[in-house]
Amino acid sequence: MSAGLCTQCASAVCSGREYGVQQYYFEAVAVLGTSAISTYLIRIFVFSSPLAKRRGQQDKKLIRRLGLFMYVVPLFPAAYIYAQQGFGYSTLWCWVECDLEYFPQGCVWRQTLFYYELYGVFLYNAATYIVVVVLLRRVNMGGERQEYNTRVARKLSLYLLAFVICWTAPCVNRLLQSTVPDFSNQYLDLAQAFTNPLMGFLDAVVYGSSSGAWGRWKRSKRGSKWPDDVVLRYSNRLRKNNQEPLEGVRTAPSASVHGPIPTHAWV
Repeated sequence: MSAGLCTQCASAVCSGREYGVQQYYFEAVAVLGTSAISTYLIRIFVFSSPLAKRRGQQDKKLIRRLGLFMYVVPLFPAAYIYAQQGFGYSTLWCWVECDLEYFPQGCVWRQTLFYYELYGVFLYNAATYIVVVVLLRRVNMGGERQEYNTRVARKLSLYLLAFVICWTAPCVNRLLQSTVPDFSNQYLDLAQAFTNPLMGFLDAVVYGSSSGAWGRWKRSKRGSKWPDDVVLRYSNRLRKNNQEPLEGVRTAPSASVHGPIPTHAWV
């Protein structure tokens, strides 16, 4: 009784195809967004320009192009499926309809216009992670810098882990629905409903833990609101002039023979 009622409610919600096309479009944008992150990592670690000014200009252009790519490309398959009236009730929510007996082309669209691209993005992300980790391990800088490279490699792997967590259950569930007649598994449905919407949240958690946001929060808890580069420049200026820091102002550790210790070593 409850399952039938849920089906009726979902069918009523999916009476308009607009919700289905939105669901499809933003899922595709999220998938391509992870490939954009991988592309930017390749740009940083493999094709980085030695000139800071030129690197900044290239980064801005690349970010704009990646943004256009991830938001524009999904418009074409979404518009095509919408024009073919392919969006409707899809077990848990509105998406591309799939019925091997009555609507087999929807099952084909699921695979060719979404999941094949998803598999390709996953392989691309995995290859990017492997390349970056190999590069970081080959560049032996020793000491603090090598430890920092190791931490970066570990944090990059979290993006790949988040991708696997969010898309494993949907891939398995949709693949079985597209190949097995009348397939239905409540456990896979629940796993998909729980993990699929977490992509943006997990990416935000990984980014927050691997960027300066976490360090700034820790500094604010310690009572220091100055950015790392400001503190380092202030500390170097004090040492150069043989001056003492102001009371209550945090300074960086002493510089080594190789130059100032990177801020990541003491944050």
